[in-house]
Amino acid sequence: MDFFSLSIYLAQLIGLVFFIIGIAFIFKPADFQILAREAVKSYPIIIVVSSLRLIVGLAIILAHNLWVADWRVLITILGWMSLIMAIAGLYFLKDFSKIISKILSHKNAYVWIGTILSIIGAYLAYNGFYY
Repeated sequence: MDFFSLSIYLAQLIGLVFFIIGIAFIFKPADFQILAREAVKSYPIIIVVSSLRLIVGLAIILAHNLWVADWRVLITILGWMSLIMAIAGLYFLKDFSKIISKILSHKNAYVWIGTILSIIGAYLAYNGFYY
C-alpha cells in the first residue's frame, strides 16, 4: 500500500471515529462526565486506555510518519499525540489522572472536546472520501 492510499484509509477511519465520538460528546455530555469521573479514579482503566493509545499511536507513527505540507500531516500529528498521551498515562499515572480529572470535571469541557473532535473528524473524513 502506498502512502497516499494509507492516508486515505486512515483519514476515513480516524475521521469517522472522531466525528461519531465528537457528536456523542456534544449531545450527551452528562453521560460522559459520569463515565470520566469514575474512569479517572481507576488506575487500571487508565493503564488499559493508555496501552491502547500506545498501540494506536505507534501503529500510526510506524506506518504513517509523513511530514508534508497538506492535510495528511494531521494523521501523523494525531499519532504522535496519541503516543505522548499514552506515555504520560503510563509513566505519570497519578499526575495524569489529576490533570485529566480537573479538565473533565467541567460539563462544558465535553461540548468543547466534542466540537473539536467533530471538526477534525469531518475534515479528515472529507479528505478521505472526497480527495
